[in-house]
Amino acid sequence: MKKAQANMELMIIVGFIILLFIPLIVLVYYKSEEINSDIEAMHARTLSSKLAYATNSIGAMGDGTALKMEFYLPRNVQTLEFKSLGSGGEVLINMSDGTQISQVTRFPISSPRVYMGGMNQRIELYSENSQVKVRIAN
Repeated sequence: MKKAQANMELMIIVGFIILLFIPLIVLVYYKSEEINSDIEAMHARTLSSKLAYATNSIGAMGDGTALKMEFYLPRNVQTLEFKSLGSGGEVLINMSDGTQISQVTRFPISSPRVYMGGMNQRIELYSENSQVKVRIAN
């Protein structure tokens, strides 16, 4: 009788402990998704800065200069676009939550396509007629 009572008390204690940990596990799961989203947004900001810096470098070096880059666009990036704005340009990243990340460049920049997120991208930046152009690298 005493053995059965001890086993029953142990099972009740273990049950209470499990009931306490289930909400904690759910909370950690949802927080990890939020943290991953923040990390991907930071990665997109860093990438836009690197692309703008590379554009300015290629433009400053003059015609005939080229640079190949390979990078990963995070899942929460909808599009990456290169736009000319007057005498300069813009690297524009549209995020899936509706926010935009923009970096302005000193040189006009153009690309015939828009790049989608969630994939590895391989591009070539090259300077031609005082403008930086973007194409898919081989």
